[in-house]
Amino acid sequence: MNRAAFLGLARADGVAVCCYLALFTMLPTFEPEVESDAGMGFVAVAGLVAIAVRRRVPYVAVAVMLSALLSGYVLGTGVIPYLIGLGMALYTVGVQRRRRESWLTAVAVLAVVVTADLLAGWQDLWGTLVWAGLTLTGGALVRSQRAYVTAVKDRAARAEQARESEAGRRVAEERLQVARDVHDAIGHRIAVINVQSAVAAQLLRSSPEGAAEALEHVRQASANALNELGELLDVLRNGRSETHAAGLESIGELMDGFRAAGLAVDVTIEGRPYPLPLTTNQAAYRIVQESLTNALTHGAGGTASLCVAYRPGSVRIQVGNPLRDPDAAPVVRPAPLPVGGSGIIGMRERAARAGGTLRTLVGHGVFTVTVHLPSGKTR
Repeated sequence: MNRAAFLGLARADGVAVCCYLALFTMLPTFEPEVESDAGMGFVAVAGLVAIAVRRRVPYVAVAVMLSALLSGYVLGTGVIPYLIGLGMALYTVGVQRRRRESWLTAVAVLAVVVTADLLAGWQDLWGTLVWAGLTLTGGALVRSQRAYVTAVKDRAARAEQARESEAGRRVAEERLQVARDVHDAIGHRIAVINVQSAVAAQLLRSSPEGAAEALEHVRQASANALNELGELLDVLRNGRSETHAAGLESIGELMDGFRAAGLAVDVTIEGRPYPLPLTTNQAAYRIVQESLTNALTHGAGGTASLCVAYRPGSVRIQVGNPLRDPDAAPVVRPAPLPVGGSGIIGMRERAARAGGTLRTLVGHGVFTVTVHLPSGKTR
């Protein structure tokens, strides 16, 4: 319980105690025949304590106030303050306890009152029972209303938490998607720059024309990298839009770029090409781009093969390149690039996001990437 709620309950208890004392002060007005004595004072103090602690021990408060009420009838010391006090105690039981416990309390009060009526001829039996029932029912209704409000607040809190979790998940997916785009698009351009700058450095003295051609490739690759970086930044500023991203229909331009960078790619298309779903098309393009970038950076011989097979319901992509002999001195020594495997992981994630699979195989000196992606076309 927070401090504000505690202070609110303390104020309510203070008001209840003051009202109870005020009733005793005005008792001669309601019942002028009642005379104050020590016994009445003792019963009044007991009732006062019961009212003060009724939230902690509601059943004890009911028992004390019921006893005070009975003593008021038997001794003729007045009953109105005790009726009000009993109502407060029964109301607290209705608010704090379950319905079954509340009605058991009502039955117990009923049994005591009926017994007293049979023994002492209680004239106000039905009025007392109606008063007790009304206060207990009022407490039960308040408890139900509070439980309903609490349940509504809990549902709202859970819904808000679910919305926040979903928003966090979407942000994480968006970050991962941007990281993939940067790695695939910009990483490809940087790899070309890396290789061509190494070629230019080697040919600078022996073949200035060849070095100039390599530097021209570097210039084009850097310009393309800046353009793609600008597109990615524009997406981040204005919201993601995947519709502009390249797909397999742009595979020819991609091959021209790799061939200009010095990678001879043997392309084979099996089956009749047909339009692919957006997610599948973009995933296929990025996987081909990343696989050939790896072949350019880490492969041997400057060659690679690409096979795109259009089948009913799926498209299969296979990229292979010769592995570099670790003992052989390369003709060109590009600067080392990170090879921690993030490219393979990213390709697997892209394939999985499109509902497909990706596997890699090393055999007979060739590294092969095979991807199966759903196409949605059954015939």
